[in-house]
Amino acid sequence: MLLPGRRAVGWSRWVAPDILLDDTPGAVRGVEVAGRSKGGLHALRLILEGRPGATGKRQDLAARPDLVEAYVSLWCATPAVSLWAQVEP
Repeated sequence: MLLPGRRAVGWSRWVAPDILLDDTPGAVRGVEVAGRSKGGLHALRLILEGRPGATGKRQDLAARPDLVEAYVSLWCATPAVSLWAQVEP
């Protein structure tokens, strides 16, 4: 268990984070999730950190002024690998 004692209180559609742990206005907490069918750890790091000309999930979440706690959960099917990161807002 990655976040013991925490539970989802809702889902966010079309706006990160996807899984809401607390949706209090001005104090949002949540987990952004994404997966890839292939690419391994390299593909996951590009999602997290971005690439030239495009921001990654870490920067997108850190830029939200109402976000006080955020995590990113990424996984890849081939090769099977996952990445979990806390975002410092």
